[in-house]
This record gives sequence, structure tokens and C-alpha cells, in this order.
Amino acid sequence: MTQKLDGLIRYRKWELDEKRRNLAALQAMLNGFKAMAAALEAEILAEQAHAAGAPEVAPAYGGYAVMAIERRQTLARSIADVKVKIADAEDEVREAFEEMKRFEIAAERRARLAKQTAARRQQNTLDELALTIYRRRSRG
Repeated sequence: MTQKLDGLIRYRKWELDEKRRNLAALQAMLNGFKAMAAALEAEILAEQAHAAGAPEVAPAYGGYAVMAIERRQTLARSIADVKVKIADAEDEVREAFEEMKRFEIAAERRARLAKQTAARRQQNTLDELALTIYRRRSRG
């Protein structure tokens, strides 16, 4: 029975590791989106400065601004979506950890019970041996 629990514990650890890897990938994705948003903001500022300094480029800035606003909105939606996925993944990691802990606690209890049972058997054997020795000495 202990082997079955050990196998289940190994499986639950693997499952927990997979969920942690998924969470890490989502967090990396979020960081990437945030970096893209920061780069976009820097690009917008640079384009604004360029358009302000070069009057011949200023009319083209309107088209760029529309595109930049769309990209900003798309990135904001992507960041919001990934945050929701991260929250779900965190819940999954927490649940997987709790499940793994349940099996580990059950294995610890069984091991402790087996140890206590073995100690009790050994003590019974020693008591029986002592009683046998006492009886032999009492007769003679």
C-alpha cells in the first residue's frame, strides 16, 4: 500500500511542477507584454518629439497615432487576459499543492503507524522472552 502512495505522491509532485511551469510561462508572457507596452510608450514619445521637430512629418503622425492607440489597446487587453489566466493558474498550483500534501500526510501517518506496530510487536516478543526466562529460573 505504501508503494501506491509513493507513486501517487510522485505523480502529484510532477503535476504540481507542471502547473508551476505553466504559471511561470504565463508570468513571463505578462512581463513580455508589459515590456512591449513600455517600449510602445517610449516609441510614441519619440514619434511625438520627431513630429514636433519636423513640420513636414507632422501630417503623417495622425496615422501613426491611430495605429499606436490600437496597439496600446490590444496590449492592454492581452495584459488583462494574461492576468486572469495567472490568477487561475495560481489557484491550480495551490490546489495541486494541497492535494500532494494530503498524500504526503497520509504516507507519513502510515509510516508512523507501521513503526509503532513494529515496535509493539518487538516489545511483545521481548516480554514473552523475559517471561519464558523467568519461568525457567523459577522452576529450577
